[in-house]
Amino acid sequence: MRYGEVIERSLSIFWRHRYLWLLGALGGGEASGGGGFGNFGLSGQGSPGGGQASGDLGTQFTQWLTDNILLLVVLSTLLLLFFLVYFLVSCVAIGATIRAAAEHDAERPFGLRLAWRAGLQTFWSILGLRFLGLVLVLLAVALGGAVIAFGVFSAANQQPAGAVTAVLAGIVLLPTFVVLGIVLTLVWILALRSIVLEQRRVFEALGRGFHLVRRRLGRVLLVWLIAIGIGIVIGIGIGIAATLGALPLVAVAAATYATAGLGGALTIGAVLLAVYLVGVVALGGAVGSFMTTYWTLAFRRLDLDPVPFAPVQQAPPGAWPA
Repeated sequence: MRYGEVIERSLSIFWRHRYLWLLGALGGGEASGGGGFGNFGLSGQGSPGGGQASGDLGTQFTQWLTDNILLLVVLSTLLLLFFLVYFLVSCVAIGATIRAAAEHDAERPFGLRLAWRAGLQTFWSILGLRFLGLVLVLLAVALGGAVIAFGVFSAANQQPAGAVTAVLAGIVLLPTFVVLGIVLTLVWILALRSIVLEQRRVFEALGRGFHLVRRRLGRVLLVWLIAIGIGIVIGIGIGIAATLGALPLVAVAAATYATAGLGGALTIGAVLLAVYLVGVVALGGAVGSFMTTYWTLAFRRLDLDPVPFAPVQQAPPGAWPA
């Protein structure tokens, strides 16, 4: 595999076919990056009538919290609904992005409508794969939490044998979880593409992912290490963009504080923060469509005998593809 060619061609496809950015913003991007939230503290400047003590600010904040509890509940509910809908839409968008990247890599005519149709056809399989991944994560968290709870309980009840056992178990489990996490992440990435490009079911796709990791371990690890390096660069870029994008919002909140006081600034700030979160998610996904393209092109080159992928089938009007 020519790794430089994979990066170069992925960048070319990402730049030439910019509808991939839209699919990425809808959840088709796989880059791990995000904007950092700065500590935008308010300065201690008071109103024209005199300075405000920190105790007064605390009282105002408590009063604002009490008076605007409905606003916070509405914003939290809207954000929760947004991320729920975003998750479901992303199950379509990721399949659409993967299929579009593969079609453009094969230099076949392709567009947004066909890509979305392909994403719909693999929706349930991708949802099942993600659900299975969530179950595995929860099991790992539960096991780790049980070990920690056992150690704390043993120490609190002055049972040194139990505490030592918990520590030893943690020493064994931590590297085991790290190695398993890396392997399962790689398998998951490959299985996702097997579902989309080879039309496999969830467990068949996982088997395909394990097969590729086992047979092409060196290639897979090198592709992954390159992806980490690219992801760091992307993450820094998104962080800078997100910080620059936050500056006007901070300026608006500061201006509101100067004219309407702390309560007005907090109200505007809560709304702007919700909008900012949505914007950062969309930005990260749009840029992340490059990483989706990169992994898709790498997947097509991992196996010496690749499985040809079938053409996109048009579903009957009104039908939901299986």
